[in-house]
Amino acid sequence: MYLNQLKIRIERNIGVFLSCTVCDAYDSRIREAHTEEQRKILIDFKKKHNTKQQTQRLKYYKHRRKARDDPRRYLSIIIDGMDQKKTNCPVLGRNVKDESPLTQRVIGVKVHGIGRLVYICDETVKGGANLIIDILRRTLLYLDEKGKLPCVNPSLYLQIDN
Repeated sequence: MYLNQLKIRIERNIGVFLSCTVCDAYDSRIREAHTEEQRKILIDFKKKHNTKQQTQRLKYYKHRRKARDDPRRYLSIIIDGMDQKKTNCPVLGRNVKDESPLTQRVIGVKVHGIGRLVYICDETVKGGANLIIDILRRTLLYLDEKGKLPCVNPSLYLQIDN
């Protein structure tokens, strides 16, 4: 695993917006509902789901703001991996019959108010909880090295999707 400390700029494709799979499932079931009563129940479930998501987002925004405003007390970190379809690299430097790609996993870490880190590992490193915990450990060690860890009654806010 490598820690890349280069300045990396991630371009966003504004035209592509992925919707929530739960919302998509509700929309599909609402369209297929046979009665108005079924439709109303499904719409109510979808509203509850959206309310829950909005509440979680607002809490995340609050934690992010606290970390930016008071870095001596709060640390907010979000860790997420990039889709594997976007990280296949060609095998270079040797002849291969099937020219299979070298699969790599890219994991981004955003430390609010401090910066971003990128970790890259290949298919020999098993993914999952152990990988994410190791990335968190490496990030905390890096922040400690730079003197960026909170030191006054510290609180850590951590967002991890998996």
